[in-house]
Amino acid sequence: MEFLTENRLLAQGAVIGDPAVCSALMEHDCDLLAFPGGAHEATKTASRQYTLQWKERYGFVRQAALHGYTIMPFAMVGPDEFYDHLIEGEDLPDTAVGKFLQRIGVLGEHTRSDMLPPIPIGALGSLFPKPQRCYIQFGQPLDLGRYTGRKLTLKRQQLIRAAVALQIETMLGELLERREREKERDGLLRRLLTR
Repeated sequence: MEFLTENRLLAQGAVIGDPAVCSALMEHDCDLLAFPGGAHEATKTASRQYTLQWKERYGFVRQAALHGYTIMPFAMVGPDEFYDHLIEGEDLPDTAVGKFLQRIGVLGEHTRSDMLPPIPIGALGSLFPKPQRCYIQFGQPLDLGRYTGRKLTLKRQQLIRAAVALQIETMLGELLERREREKERDGLLRRLLTR
């Protein structure tokens, strides 16, 4: 089952998050949209909404520096709330649904519960997404051209990564505040469907 999901993503233009793949794309001057937290960004629990799931990852900084790329921080508010989580992915294996998925072979003994997506529930208990407003903001670009062809020290990687994270976290806060201020503009139907 994991194989089918991976093939579907690849067919839609996603690439494997591997440094060799990233380097090959950058050597051909391709623009990349990277989520440093990888799949953890997509499968995070509701309690982790609007938080970065990067752990101690620096690959995006190393690759951007090595190839002289510019990092363009951005933040988005809204999509994390298209669906509530009926069951969190990390809890799924211990539920009746999880046991059933294990019996039919969808979940196996090597399935990582931290990588499982939540079981979603949308508007009015359906699979339709809630009509959330989406807010997107772009930060200040960080041009890493001066590091082209160089390997950065861990300290330099940490500084660059921290600068990117600070911009994103600041923008998320600003967007959440803006959304809260603009909620009064929501019509009755939107308010009912986004509870």
